[in-house]
Amino acid sequence: MQTGKKAIPVMLISQQQVYNPIMNLDKFRKKLITIMKKILFPLTLCFLISCQKNERNVQSNTIHMETPPCLLAQLKAGSSAEKSETDYPNYVYSEADLNCSVPVLESELKNKGYRFPSEEEFEKKVFAIFRRKLNFRLATQYLYIGGNDACTKSMVYNRNSDDGMTPVSYYLIKNKKFLTELFAIPEITDYKKNFPGTAGLEKQISNNQGDVKIVKWEEDPGLPKIRFNNINTIVSRNKYLFNDSKADLTWLLSNDKKFLGQLVTVYGYDTEEKINRQVLEELYTEYTRSGQIWRAAKIGDLFFTKDCRGKLQIRKGLLEYVSQHTTKDDDRFIYALGTYAHYLFKENNDLFETEPSGKFSIEEKAEIVAHIAAIESPAFYKYRPLNSNTAWHNTGSVLHTITAAHPEILSMIIKNKYYGLPDLKEIIESIPFEEEASGAISAGLSDS
Repeated sequence: MQTGKKAIPVMLISQQQVYNPIMNLDKFRKKLITIMKKILFPLTLCFLISCQKNERNVQSNTIHMETPPCLLAQLKAGSSAEKSETDYPNYVYSEADLNCSVPVLESELKNKGYRFPSEEEFEKKVFAIFRRKLNFRLATQYLYIGGNDACTKSMVYNRNSDDGMTPVSYYLIKNKKFLTELFAIPEITDYKKNFPGTAGLEKQISNNQGDVKIVKWEEDPGLPKIRFNNINTIVSRNKYLFNDSKADLTWLLSNDKKFLGQLVTVYGYDTEEKINRQVLEELYTEYTRSGQIWRAAKIGDLFFTKDCRGKLQIRKGLLEYVSQHTTKDDDRFIYALGTYAHYLFKENNDLFETEPSGKFSIEEKAEIVAHIAAIESPAFYKYRPLNSNTAWHNTGSVLHTITAAHPEILSMIIKNKYYGLPDLKEIIESIPFEEEASGAISAGLSDS
């Protein structure tokens, strides 16, 4: 009986409670898999959603463009052509080519950090720099800016070149709010990469087209560098002009001197000291290359000019630069302006394309003399007694030598309340000026 009583619980244990490592391990694995599925599936789902979001974010920074409709014609025409071993105009650019380039340039500007200004910001900047008024209510897409003449407003379409024959042209893209030149598409983007449909097209184009021989775009080994420079130039111009980027101004001062020169000489932009210095130094060097320093008087045409309506324009930013940078040993620009003042009253000279004496009225001449005297006289009286070995050789101030010969000029200056120049009244009433008028200081310009 005892044996039987012991057998019953053994049987029960073996069927219900005895530990079976193989069976329990299998159950454990199944439970573990179930748990992992519950945990890993949401994690995997989150990862996939995150990846899709990241992918969308990357895609949102890329502007996908269709193949520009003008690209085919530009590729067929080639980058250049010749006929009978002479350069031949292989392609006539039009508004369609500018239309094609705008989305490409807009994409490049965006990718390189250009902040597209508001209409109000853009309008103010354009007027301050180019003296042109924008009207966003008009349907016109572009505003033409002549690079040789600020008064030229008729639209023409051409690529800028260094041949001196083609008018320099710029275009303000009103709705996109940036400035550009007219480019062929291959000059501003890697067309084979960005528009794959055109990759093999040039292989099918013959270099010999009748009696005209073309050079294909893909055959120009310098094209990548040209493209790189074009984009950098357009980006830097816009970021400086419309985003006030000083870093881009530094780049332009080294790499785009011609454009910066046009800002000053053509449009009268004179608010940036670094540009003023570069332009004035280069012009002075050019005009006095022969060693005849009196020829620097030509620089006066930059300070005093006429606007498109024939009204006198005085570049006060340039005058301020000269005033701030004249020293005991450097009267170069003061001397040039003083000599220019005398040419206002001389005729039959071959220094100027248009003689100052015939360009301005007597009233305008009085105003010009007043502005020159306002910066020249104080410096003359301050530095002339020092007898510098390198400067200040003139024996009389401009104000005295001009008004002694033309007393009506002094009367006009006083009548017009010194043209609002705060120091000019003090100069005219000063002891040094009185001494000049009495002959205590000998008058006359030495080299004029």
